[in-house]
Amino acid sequence: MRRVHFNVAKRVVHKLDAARDGLSHSIPNATTEQVLQAALRLLLEKQARSRGQVKKPRSVVPTTAPTRTSAATPTGISAKGSNQPICNSGSLAIPISWRRRVG
Repeated sequence: MRRVHFNVAKRVVHKLDAARDGLSHSIPNATTEQVLQAALRLLLEKQARSRGQVKKPRSVVPTTAPTRTSAATPTGISAKGSNQPICNSGSLAIPISWRRRVG
């Protein structure tokens, strides 16, 4: 175990507190060390992805999704006359064509 001492600005302390609050659902009463470990893990994963060292997880689109037949479109996205599959109401998967339209 190593001991590290350093001075930080107040905004860094506020960011650490906000990160601790964000982790409260998965790590209740997280220590500063646990917050920094989680942040460093995410940073290293992001760097590995940007370098192409880690494959991005693929999203799963349900194969039994019904097709759109009515003029109404969910979330105000225009279908432009296409019969793109839509997700089941309980599904969290979003079709790639919709994600591309949103940006």
